[in-house]
Amino acid sequence: MSWQFAALVFAIGICMTQLILWRLPNSGLGVGLRLAVVLLVAGVKFLTVWSWVGIILVSATIGCMIWEKLRPRNQYQFEFTNNERLRVSLGVLISGGVDLLISTGLKGWMAPMPPRWGLEANGTPLWIQGVIALFLFDFMYYTFHRLQHHYDWWWQFHKVHHATRELTSQAGSVANVLDLLGSSSIPFFLVQIGLDISPQAILFGYVIPLNLISGLFAHVNVNFPRGCPWWARIINNPNTHAMHHQFDSRCNYGRVFLLFDTLFGTFKAAPADGMMTFGIEDEEFTKMGLFRQVVHGVVQNAAQLKRR
Repeated sequence: MSWQFAALVFAIGICMTQLILWRLPNSGLGVGLRLAVVLLVAGVKFLTVWSWVGIILVSATIGCMIWEKLRPRNQYQFEFTNNERLRVSLGVLISGGVDLLISTGLKGWMAPMPPRWGLEANGTPLWIQGVIALFLFDFMYYTFHRLQHHYDWWWQFHKVHHATRELTSQAGSVANVLDLLGSSSIPFFLVQIGLDISPQAILFGYVIPLNLISGLFAHVNVNFPRGCPWWARIINNPNTHAMHHQFDSRCNYGRVFLLFDTLFGTFKAAPADGMMTFGIEDEEFTKMGLFRQVVHGVVQNAAQLKRR
């Protein structure tokens, strides 16, 4: 595990450098340096786990960042420039570190374990395991996501992700680490241990779709698709997920698919022009740094428990 630890230390160093680079003006050099650092973080994050998956994800990151640069939905004026850039930088650091630790740890933990029950032990084809994992994960994420918005104690953690007012491809990395660990690890263990799905199937049915569609594509700052074509009710996409990020908009909870939103009446189409305002109404919370926002959720929930 020494090389994974070294990679994580290197990623931390890159991210700390990124904090400095975000302070650069929006010149060609500043933008270029920030882009290079983001791609290095993405490369370290995934190339140390599965090399070819890392190539796919880094390529997708490049494509999405170029796309939103050429055809932006919102021309951001960076009203909260330093705060937003700092939150995104720390978000990349935290989510990258969590993903790297969880993925390498689970990879090492699962490798020596022979299949004993369930789908893998019964010789279920890998592609069937992947499809089952994809739909089960997405249903659980849909359920968890609705609960995150329904229960105030969970919202106190989850609203860190919604506090961003500049929705871009990198905003998917901004989250409360406690919320991230809970919403990611619980579905994983329920599916993997409960059904004995192979790690390879989880890679195809969980890691790749979740990172490509939910983490990256759905947060891209582009007006896409225009209108609401039939497939926009099935696959998560930038405009539909942007509706989820509007002020107090309780809709479109799906991560990869929107099938469950359509089935359970929580789907809502985006306006035709794609123009929306993002964030939460709590102005004081929005202007906090990421670490203060994380601690704020713990303090608020502790205070509520004390009052009971």
